[in-house]
Amino acid sequence: EPLWSRLPLVRAPLLLVAGQLDPKFVGIHRRMLAQLAPPSPRGATGDSVAEQRQQQQQEVGEEADVVTAAAAAGPTHTLVELPNVGHAVHVEAPLQLLAVLQDFLASLEAE
Repeated sequence: EPLWSRLPLVRAPLLLVAGQLDPKFVGIHRRMLAQLAPPSPRGATGDSVAEQRQQQQQEVGEEADVVTAAAAAGPTHTLVELPNVGHAVHVEAPLQLLAVLQDFLASLEAE
């Protein structure tokens, strides 16, 4: 059973890592990050954040939606796309992955 509907319930900090050369998992992680965003509050104009995102997406394209979702998700959830890396991040770039993990864990200790 897909768990997409449960993603907004995640309260623990989450690190998503994908190789930039793996468009399938980059897309999946971006969708996950968008799902992790908190429920849409009403904006100053009366439009919900989701409605504002839809308008931005029409004006600027899909990238605006990803950026907006990332901002809404807040600092607790992090998406890292490693450049020049494909599907097997842990095999292709173990030292880069280790650095990402260490930075993420250090950020948790700082909170």
